[in-house]
Amino acid sequence: MTKINIKEVHLGENNGANDHIFVFRPNETALGKGEGELTKATLNTKRPIFGKNVEIGKNDFDNETIYYSDGSNSGIVIEVISETDKSVTFNVTFPEFQGEGTKDSPYLIYDVDTFIYFMTRETKNRHYKLMNDLDFAGISNYPTITFEGNLNGNSKTIKNISAVGTGIFDSIGNFNSHTIIENLNAQNINITPKGENHLGGLACTADNVTLKNIHLKSGSVKNNKGVMNSYISAGGFIGSTNNRTIIDNCSTSLDVTSEKNVGGFIGLNSNATIKNSYANGKISGSSNIGGFIGLQSISDTSYKVPEEVYFDYSKTRISNAVRWIYTYDS
Repeated sequence: MTKINIKEVHLGENNGANDHIFVFRPNETALGKGEGELTKATLNTKRPIFGKNVEIGKNDFDNETIYYSDGSNSGIVIEVISETDKSVTFNVTFPEFQGEGTKDSPYLIYDVDTFIYFMTRETKNRHYKLMNDLDFAGISNYPTITFEGNLNGNSKTIKNISAVGTGIFDSIGNFNSHTIIENLNAQNINITPKGENHLGGLACTADNVTLKNIHLKSGSVKNNKGVMNSYISAGGFIGSTNNRTIIDNCSTSLDVTSEKNVGGFIGLNSNATIKNSYANGKISGSSNIGGFIGLQSISDTSYKVPEEVYFDYSKTRISNAVRWIYTYDS
């Protein structure tokens, strides 16, 4: 089976000196190793095209795709247009996207393919903007996404995500740079477990982020039963977050089921700043079940009391907004 990995791409304007692609033949591990099957990497007028446009939902390797070294489809297509005994002339086509990934010129996301293409690559300090509603109904293997950039949902809706072991995002935020997600709606988001992980509708974990005007309108989060880790958590919005997270005007209507540390909004909250937010999904579990927060851990000198937050007692019949508060000196 052919796997040709694009190791590095340089696109410059120095008379072509920096315009090149490093390509590994099958079974090679580095430049010059010469361990690949050369016959499977040869292109000529009889086999003129190699590479496919990005095909979302297909993760298996095939012998027609050029892959990045992380195993994802690069979307790069090489086409031989002529050849002689001494030379081959070919075109290289790269995926084209609108925007430059900056604050003033964010990458514009019009479809599911583009969303997954960007979200499964480096996102740190890059800016994105949704331009259409996105329907993930045809995606059977939703990816695990680590997001460290800035996403403006533009009041658009993403819907019909079925994910295993991850929320819409797995982790959001980075210790060294602040992440922002805002103005995003979601419908029919259904999260099921894989191993012992924090689980949440928007994200499993959040660190050093601002989340604003985000509304998860329907779906569910179901975590494993019988987990051994006492701090594993599940929340309708976030599984676990810390004191460098800011949440403002957000909501979740996702039903949440887990054995412990279950919150309608956050499962395990380590003192995030939260205001103007609510949870109104059904909640079930065995211990540390809170209408809004399951387990509140305080690592600072004072408890950042959530301001203007609500949960729906009529659905949960749970009287506690926060079920248990844990401090390091308790």
